[in-house]
Amino acid sequence: SSSSIPAKLVIENKVPLTTSPGLLSTVCIPDAKVVDGVGYYDIFLTVDTKMKTQQRWSLTRRYSDFDTMHAAISTKLGVEKIPKDLVLPAKASKLFWSHTSERFVEARREKLEEYLRCLISCKDNEALFIPEVLNFFNNDAELIDTLMQDSKGNLVHIVASP
Repeated sequence: SSSSIPAKLVIENKVPLTTSPGLLSTVCIPDAKVVDGVGYYDIFLTVDTKMKTQQRWSLTRRYSDFDTMHAAISTKLGVEKIPKDLVLPAKASKLFWSHTSERFVEARREKLEEYLRCLISCKDNEALFIPEVLNFFNNDAELIDTLMQDSKGNLVHIVASP
């Protein structure tokens, strides 16, 4: 059970991430799990705001969510505009590989994390403004906590209440 509160991913004065995707500063996928034969990837994002505040968000996605987002990027930008490092790990054949084995899920987790890091590192990249990309980061995201600077410049940690 999560101690964070469900919320729409917002930045500063309830402005949604969809207006400022370039404010995504870090992303990691620290964990993956298999439930009923389906792999889920836990994603943590750090969003910088203009008010010297950072917010940390969590969301969970399946490989199919990454695949849908990448297909939209390919279709809307065209292959020639996609950054060369933005490579989605190939969908594995269930006939030859167990997509639920710990080894496979861990290897895919690492590759998906590299994929997201590449995606957000392209601050001027048009891909960040594609609706499917914005939906990927916004839908069902939960606020974990906020760090902000007080008047003396000290970081103050504000944890979201349950």
